[in-house]
Amino acid sequence: MLSKTAEYALRAVTSLAANGESALSADVLAEKTKVPRRYLT
Repeated sequence: MLSKTAEYALRAVTSLAANGESALSADVLAEKTKVPRRYLT
């Protein structure tokens, strides 16, 4: 079982990798992945 922090990190990294070379803001990434923004900054 993963901690919430590890789960959020995996969601964020997976989303960034799928997005390719384009940048994503923390707000957009939080919305796309349902990860609280405070974990992304």
